[in-house]
Amino acid sequence: MFGREPGVEEELRELAALERECCAFADWSVSESGGSVVLDVGGSSAGAVVAVQAMFGGLRGER
Repeated sequence: MFGREPGVEEELRELAALERECCAFADWSVSESGGSVVLDVGGSSAGAVVAVQAMFGGLRGER
């Protein structure tokens, strides 16, 4: 989750669009929830899940 500071949502949407081109094995989406901006990254295959976990696994528990 990210704060609703100016430009955050636009930057996340741009990032998600670029990542969809480069890392099409993963699903990238941006939404709003409770006053925050949420970047969701997932995958439907076992390989995609492993790749996404490798990209973001070090961020667990950080906010």
